[in-house]
Parts: sequence; C-alpha cells; structure tokens
Amino acid sequence: MKQNKYNWKHFWDNQSKKDHFISMGRSAYSLDDFNSYFSNVIKNLSPISNKTKFLDCGGGTGLFSWIIYPFVKEIYLTDYSKEMIKQAKKRFKEKKKIRIYLKDIRNLQFKKNLKFDRILFGSVLQYLEDYNDIDIIFKSLKKITSKNSKILFTQNPNIFQKSKHLKSYKNLKWKKSKILKSLIEEEKRFWINFNEIKKIANKNGFKATSKINKSKVLYENSHMIDFLLYK
Repeated sequence: MKQNKYNWKHFWDNQSKKDHFISMGRSAYSLDDFNSYFSNVIKNLSPISNKTKFLDCGGGTGLFSWIIYPFVKEIYLTDYSKEMIKQAKKRFKEKKKIRIYLKDIRNLQFKKNLKFDRILFGSVLQYLEDYNDIDIIFKSLKKITSKNSKILFTQNPNIFQKSKHLKSYKNLKWKKSKILKSLIEEEKRFWINFNEIKKIANKNGFKATSKINKSKVLYENSHMIDFLLYK
C-alpha cells in the first residue's frame, strides 16, 4: 500500500544546517546516545578493517562516515538531499578515501564490478512509499554485494508498535501544536512489517534477521526495529 506523499526531501534540506543530531533526525540524542548507536552498528557489521569498502546510504551530512573514516579502506556516501550533500562535502573537504553522491537509495548504481563489504541504511526506509520500493533496493543490493557482505538497516518504524507509540504522545509535556505536527509526521512515515521484509529478502536471495545487537537505552527501541541483511 502506498503512503500519502509527503515532501521528506524538503524536510531534510531544512534539517541539514542544524546541529549534528538534529540533522540526522535524532534531536533528543546525547553524545552517549550516539556512541551507543555507533557501537551497535559496528558490532553488527563486524569485522570492519582497513580493507573494508563501506557504503553509507542516507548518510546525510556524514557524521557516521566521519567517525568510521580512519578505520576503513574506502567510503561511498549517498543522500537524496542536495543540502545534506553540500554539508557532507564541506565536512570531507580534501579527504581522499570518500566519494559522495547525490543519489536516491532506489537507484544504487555505481561503477561496474564495485562490491561493498559493509552497507549501512541509517533510518531511511521510513521515507519510502511502499514495499515495492524496498524490493527495488534489495534487487540493486544483489549487484553491489558479495556472499560475505553485511547490510544493516537501522531505526525502522515497527508497524506492530505504531499504536502504542502514537498514544505515548499524550504523556508528553509539549505544546499541542508541536504534538499535532509530530503526529502528522508519524502518520506519513512508512511503518515496517518485518515479516514482509523477510519475504522480499528471500525473494532476492538474501536472509534477514532482527536478532542483532541493540542498545537498551535508546529512545527509538520502543517503536523501531533494526535488521541485518546477508546472503
């Protein structure tokens, strides 16, 4: 089922010049929270080494790539927001191990025979329209991965937790206008049924598992799911 269209690209263009955590959609994050998130990503994608070719999809201004940069062989960063890409290019000015592209995750085409060892989709599936979009992504991933590749999808709204999460807004001490705006955005997100993800993964020659490392302290754990894709 297609979602009602919402101009997420415009939304992220506006977020791009705000602070590190707001620009990645985590305004409530502290340094400790980000460290917890980063640590879990590394654990789930390990091993990572100076031989690793890393793809950061929906990488925004490049905060995650900036921290992992010294430890990998090469990084490709993509985002569909022009403003995010501008900020990422400023961040990585004169850095040689990274390539930055304005690219939609439904169009993951790179030079011929390029294979990535590790891929991160950080909180991006929720801005798609339907499962057909996910099928398109998984098809493209077949072409840019090998049998030893790992692909991590973080912070995906879990359809089975949606009702409980929306009700939780009643307990927030926010202005009514802010709550209303947030609820509208929540309804516009693509909420994921992981059972459907597994079907699409199998169809495209992948396996999907949600039995991975997760922090117990991060806010998003109450209503989001992370999963790993592998061959």
